[in-house]
Amino acid sequence: MQYTNTGSIQASADEIKFDEAVKALLADKYEHANLKERLWKLVMEEGRKLPPIRVLYCTSYGEFSPSPEFWAYCESNLNVTNYTSRHDPVILQAISDYGRSLCEKFSSIHDDMRTSRSWRLSKLLESISQKKSIVDLETEFSSHLVAQAMVFFDQMANTSGHLPSFLVNSLNGGGKFDLAQAAFAICYPGFRRSHDYVSKYFGYSVQFAHILLEGNFTLYHVEPDESRNAVMYEKIGLYGASTSTSQLAIDEIPALVDYSIHEYDGKEKVVYRA
Repeated sequence: MQYTNTGSIQASADEIKFDEAVKALLADKYEHANLKERLWKLVMEEGRKLPPIRVLYCTSYGEFSPSPEFWAYCESNLNVTNYTSRHDPVILQAISDYGRSLCEKFSSIHDDMRTSRSWRLSKLLESISQKKSIVDLETEFSSHLVAQAMVFFDQMANTSGHLPSFLVNSLNGGGKFDLAQAAFAICYPGFRRSHDYVSKYFGYSVQFAHILLEGNFTLYHVEPDESRNAVMYEKIGLYGASTSTSQLAIDEIPALVDYSIHEYDGKEKVVYRA
């Protein structure tokens, strides 16, 4: 749509075609509500054929406020000082790059997380907590791994909530945290996350993975795979860019639609609709 020298609006060729199509439908007894609903369905159908829009937002009651350390990393390593929107590819890529840097800084947690993911240790520990029989467990996991997991689970149940020594050393000073909070605390000294941020057993599974690697590195070690590591880098970047009051996450919405971020007392929700 363009303005003429006289100030009137001049429609483009495509807009004229659109207007003619709408006029024809209105003449055929269609109403605004029908057209609006139909257009929305069409936009959604076409949008789902394209890569989704990824939006950065805050999931906790503390308002959207990435950590100062994350911004310092962006400025010093990526020359990123601002971004245009919450779905700006620049800021989303910065999250992943930051996660990669944390993995390089704390190489052991990267090894532990790959082992946890590849051997499905979180699922194994959760199954044990549900008191599944050993027979059922051994249909999904090796008997040797199940036996070690049972021992670990018994020890875990008797912990007092202190971090194991290898996490304390990695945090350069230690502290007392719930083990379910430890998985990503190790990625960034001083970082704390809320209990509902990831599965409870993920934190335990990373500790279990570390123990497995110490006992038999050759058997349980998983070589890095860049195609699979991309997801991990982003997750670690999100946890590292979060703070104790601002837990960051990425939502995905269909392409071609408008969205807004609704906020209540700091907590945000990504909303889209025609």
